[in-house]
Amino acid sequence: MCTAVLFVGMLVLFLFPALSVGFINELIVAMMVVMAITLCMYIPVFRKMKEE
Repeated sequence: MCTAVLFVGMLVLFLFPALSVGFINELIVAMMVVMAITLCMYIPVFRKMKEE
């Protein structure tokens, strides 16, 4: 999911370079939130891998 969101976000930024700065910032923050949530979801997996 994280990769798909990042690819779509980067594609939007690449295809529409004349977007407003506010929208670009919101898009970047949304991608950051998705990355942070994904990291939080992977932390238990990393801990389990470390135990094994």
